[in-house]
Amino acid sequence: MFTYSNGYIYFSMYCDDDRARVAIGEKIDKDNYAAGQFPQAAKTKMIRIEHVVNEHVNYCRAVKSLLLKRDVEDKVNEVLGKQKKGKAGNFMDDWNLMIEGMRSGDILIKKTKKRYSPGTIERYMDNAKRMSKYIEDKLMIARYEKVNEKWVNGLYVWANQQNYAKNTTALLMAQFRAFLTYTYDEGRHRNEIFKKSIMYFSREEVDAVALTEDEISRVYNLNLEGPKERARDIFVFGCYVGLRVEDLNRINNYKLVNDHFEFLTDKSDKKVKIPMHWMARKIYQKYNSKLPVYGCGSSLGHHLSDICKRAEINEPVLIVSTKGGVTSGNYYAKYELVSPHTMRRTLATNAVLAGIPDREVMLITGHSSVDSFSRYVKISDEMKLQLLKSRSWFKDPLQTEPSAHDGK
Repeated sequence: MFTYSNGYIYFSMYCDDDRARVAIGEKIDKDNYAAGQFPQAAKTKMIRIEHVVNEHVNYCRAVKSLLLKRDVEDKVNEVLGKQKKGKAGNFMDDWNLMIEGMRSGDILIKKTKKRYSPGTIERYMDNAKRMSKYIEDKLMIARYEKVNEKWVNGLYVWANQQNYAKNTTALLMAQFRAFLTYTYDEGRHRNEIFKKSIMYFSREEVDAVALTEDEISRVYNLNLEGPKERARDIFVFGCYVGLRVEDLNRINNYKLVNDHFEFLTDKSDKKVKIPMHWMARKIYQKYNSKLPVYGCGSSLGHHLSDICKRAEINEPVLIVSTKGGVTSGNYYAKYELVSPHTMRRTLATNAVLAGIPDREVMLITGHSSVDSFSRYVKISDEMKLQLLKSRSWFKDPLQTEPSAHDGK
């Protein structure tokens, strides 16, 4: 909680948004600091600061609120008798307050009136750090009235210099735009730059993968035990019910009703009915209707690459991506690209390949628009080739399919 620098004692603590650091106003020799021999005045301040900060930390944990650098530094400065240093118009303070409101539920999603998911809040926190770094690196002024086209262009240039992926920059701009819109509606500023085209940065189509029926079968038939067996089972189950990563911790809300599963989606609050696949039914029954629960995608994803590698899902896949403004392509073994997101994409892709109309598949995946649904359908070049070859237009009418007795 305390550190030494250039002959002075500093309070130091990592918060949810940044590191809080305050000089407590006490000089000390480096050797005395290392030996723990503090002047009495320094000891008194350190004890009081530690007590006040720990009280604040415990309060934040109790109410599930963000531990913010600004608040912690204010607490320390109060103990030291310092005046708060106001930052009039500093929008990063408002950004952090907005995140705190999302976390507490005081700020809801405008369209659905539902709370923000932990994943969304985490991404807003990540982008708050990126924005703060841009402001610090380029000595920009973080005031609403200073954000003009030159300011925003500078952000794009800086993001490329950081070698950010195109979609990372797109999300940063989308959340910055959402923040400026929210604070405008709240009366914090009258800058309408968020309405201009410069604030819109297109996303890059993600080169994700979906497993074929044969690949799912190879995964299902692996001889596994312990954590890998449970991860495999949930993954295969998810591939046949279109499980969303956000619903992993609610997986036991899937209920087997006669010949189908029913589930209330967290995102749309709609009841989805999913025809029962025999593999999904066997897995469901294997656990007596109580499937293993994963708190997040990373805890499941930790096992998937190794599982799919064992199943020899190693088809080379070309991934094209843009980083730092430069587009390049690299080949990866397919198993390296499998993640919990693959489950939903696999259901959508295999259902479309089976000839089920998009609108009917969307009833299962919960997508409301064809555009958003189409991004989940990942048909590889080999799948497309085999699909085209199966069409009668490509067949020679004078040739017949070889029979089982040909060549004998």
